[in-house]
Amino acid sequence: MRSILLVSLVLNVTLAVALVTWLAFAPKKAPRVVNTANFAGINSNAIRIVKTNLLIRPRTFTWQEVESQDYATYVQNLRELGMPETTIRDIIVADIGLLFSKRKRDEDAKQDVEWWRSAPSYEAQSNALARAHAIESERTALLTKLLGENWDKGRTAQQPALLALTGPVLGNLPDDAKALVQDVATRTRDRVNAYLAEKEAKGEPPDVAEMARLREETRQQLAAVLNPQQLEEFLLRYSDNANRLRRELTGFNATPEEFRAIFRVVDQIDRDIQLRYSGDDLASQRARQNLEQQRLAAVRNVVGNDRFAAYQTAQDPSFHEALAAAQQAGGNDETALALYEIQRATADEVNRIRSDSTLTEAERQQQLREAVMEQQKARSLVLGEPAPAESAANAAPSPPAFQPHVVAPFETLGQLSLRYGVRLSALREANPGVDINRVRPGTVINIPASEAPNSPPLPPGLPARR
Repeated sequence: MRSILLVSLVLNVTLAVALVTWLAFAPKKAPRVVNTANFAGINSNAIRIVKTNLLIRPRTFTWQEVESQDYATYVQNLRELGMPETTIRDIIVADIGLLFSKRKRDEDAKQDVEWWRSAPSYEAQSNALARAHAIESERTALLTKLLGENWDKGRTAQQPALLALTGPVLGNLPDDAKALVQDVATRTRDRVNAYLAEKEAKGEPPDVAEMARLREETRQQLAAVLNPQQLEEFLLRYSDNANRLRRELTGFNATPEEFRAIFRVVDQIDRDIQLRYSGDDLASQRARQNLEQQRLAAVRNVVGNDRFAAYQTAQDPSFHEALAAAQQAGGNDETALALYEIQRATADEVNRIRSDSTLTEAERQQQLREAVMEQQKARSLVLGEPAPAESAANAAPSPPAFQPHVVAPFETLGQLSLRYGVRLSALREANPGVDINRVRPGTVINIPASEAPNSPPLPPGLPARR
């Protein structure tokens, strides 16, 4: 037993001497110092520096944190712990991105898009761009301060959201609901693009009913996520029918209340036409025209007679021409309306001169020149341009090439061709982008001047030429 104790004592002494020798001659190395950031007063899940040198990130940061020295200290701590710079960048960009995303959502909720206008006003566009630029500039400046120059080098550009969910209703949706809505919109876009690509590969035009069916699927998916009020707000801003209605109301200057009321009464009618009666067969044409009459009556009912007259004016292609001329000259809607009235008055005068059988050909040409001259003078006065020289009255007459025509129920392109004595191709060229066989009753279209000196006799049953 004594021998065992003696051996143990010798071993312990030997180990002690070895330990002292190693401590005496080992190289001195300064311990790594990690700065502490004081987040405890703001966030209960604060950053903690423990003996293992592991750092626990807080769940979220506030504006006060990221703008304080504490957040810069947090970034420095990540570097001191040897974390790769790309990982640090991803962490910080994600933190800052969350904060700015919330700020943008708050701004969107307060600043809605002008969904009732055919085109947003210049002021609204400028303000929206200025807000977006200010937020992005502040985000970039903060990240540059924290990560240094060229922090975004090599990063993939951030993909913008498909839809800007704005306004007091959509802007305040919970984040999970917004994500679901964006997912529905993304899948809809992919389905539509795939269908269009398939039809293009086959050399076939898209089917109106199939496109409508795809849109109906989207509505059903959205209805599973949004309540009726939220769904209506979405449809007013982003649905295909709302986009069509905005184009239709160009120049009408609908108020938000008018646009909403019109959309409510025409949306279901438009969906029925697109889904069930978009074909060219006789039954579909008659059903479509009956629904168009119902649509017209519904619009008149919700806007009243006075505004309905303005609605009909906005459907006239001649008014769209006047509106474009006014906008090009820097004018407003009143300018466009004045140009439109001048154009209509000139067209009426030209038609009167042409149909006056008491005039000789020389007298007719002279009066046509005078009518055109009066039109040019009136337009110059409205647009603030120099008046045309009087010598222009001696130039060859160039009366308006079109006269307006209000489409009656069941009226077709062929009937109009016979009635006015003009070629089918001329009617199509005078109304680009308009399918006359499908336009709504009450729509005003352009009728080009007849190429024949005398119109052909009208078939029985057709009304006399207007």
